Amino acid sequence: MNIVKDGHPFIFAFAIITFAVGYWGSLIWAVVPAVLMLFFIYFFRNPNRPTQSDDSIIYSPADGTVMAIVTFIASSFKYSSS
Repeated sequence: MNIVKDGHPFIFAFAIITFAVGYWGSLIWAVVPAVLMLFFIYFFRNPNRPTQSDDSIIYSPADGTVMAIVTFIASSFKYSSS
């Protein structure tokens, strides 16, 4: 599992905060930044997903579910160009 580079500052910052609070403060209070650090590790993870080279398979982005594959007609929607 890889971590996205955008998450490194958050993870390192909360690791330092966790260490500082645990060292100079109370270990009980160090749990809060440690939990936030673990959340950022989970949030910015980039797991390796096996994929197949098959044109009949449609992969869903962002761990979602493909609900339907339909033809989109833009003229059926009203929009304003302001």
